[in-house]
Amino acid sequence: MMNPVWSSLAVAICAVGMLAAFLALRRLPTPHGVQVTESKHIPADVINCVIFHVYRSSASNTTNRRTGSRMPAAA
Repeated sequence: MMNPVWSSLAVAICAVGMLAAFLALRRLPTPHGVQVTESKHIPADVINCVIFHVYRSSASNTTNRRTGSRMPAAA
């Protein structure tokens, strides 16, 4: 927070983006109503582990189409 103007500007841009997304989704016509009947809790550590491994596997399987060489995995 050494430069509060930039961080405040970033928060304001994110808030405007969220508001625009909410308003756009609210304006969409829905032919059917949705009711959530059941939900399950997923621990945050499981989500973080899965996202990390999915990212690593997708980065290591990426090939450069022009040269045909594999890109190095993210460190």
